[in-house]
Amino acid sequence: MFFREQPDKMLGASGIISEGAFMGVMVAPPAIAALEDKGVLVLFLLLYLVFQAALYHVSCGKCAIYSREPWKSDVCPNCRLARALNGILGRQE
Repeated sequence: MFFREQPDKMLGASGIISEGAFMGVMVAPPAIAALEDKGVLVLFLLLYLVFQAALYHVSCGKCAIYSREPWKSDVCPNCRLARALNGILGRQE
């Protein structure tokens, strides 16, 4: 939605793995720090869940609908999840 289409460029499996690893590294320190206070941990996890839901809605959901790259169905776990959620929510593929 924000950038023009670039069909000659695609994110490969290494890009998806590095993005997942980066997100894991970003989430781990605050979660570990919040272990001492369960209320803060619950708040952090709820905020992270809201962030992930927004990410799926804005990025992964649109990618699952509009992407025509067959490797995404095989490699990207978010694509499979977004396709399932799109089916439940009634979005067109």
